[in-house]
Amino acid sequence: MNSDIRWALPSDGHTFPIYAGPVEDMDRVAEFADERGVQHIYFGGDMWRLHCDDGPEASAETATGTWRATADKDKFRNAEHVRVEADRHVITITAESSRNFVMDIDGDKAGQFTSAGRGLRNLHVEFEGPGEKLPLDVQIFVSWVARRCMETRMVRSTWMWTLLMLLFIPIAILYWMGLLPQ
Repeated sequence: MNSDIRWALPSDGHTFPIYAGPVEDMDRVAEFADERGVQHIYFGGDMWRLHCDDGPEASAETATGTWRATADKDKFRNAEHVRVEADRHVITITAESSRNFVMDIDGDKAGQFTSAGRGLRNLHVEFEGPGEKLPLDVQIFVSWVARRCMETRMVRSTWMWTLLMLLFIPIAILYWMGLLPQ
């Protein structure tokens, strides 16, 4: 039984180490690599090829088959619920807010994660109840889906802030030049 999956910062710029276990005794169990736009997870001697785009689905090709995460909206970033199917397990991720997410299995809370406190850079997925009993490879896949949930929302908010600033700059310049009434 495992209660925590944590992702650490990459030492080489593109390979994130993935740790499992309690904070005081964590073991490095996998690695996530994003090399020139191709994403992989290395786990137990196997390489999982990850697929994701702007659409509602993300998947991993593993040794036991293709595992999927499907959003309930047309884009992953807009989803309120994401259905994760890994091996024979089905987990539902629910966005309680733009930053807080809860996982459940058959209506029982299975864990949680948040993007607050630099959650995307230092991803921490907490498993509890039925989530602790999931196999380690399924927990790692769920943690990648968790990262995907947060990453797509962060990109959307970054674009909104960029557009807002681009709209504000001409107004500030016109005001500074005295061309706008005070």
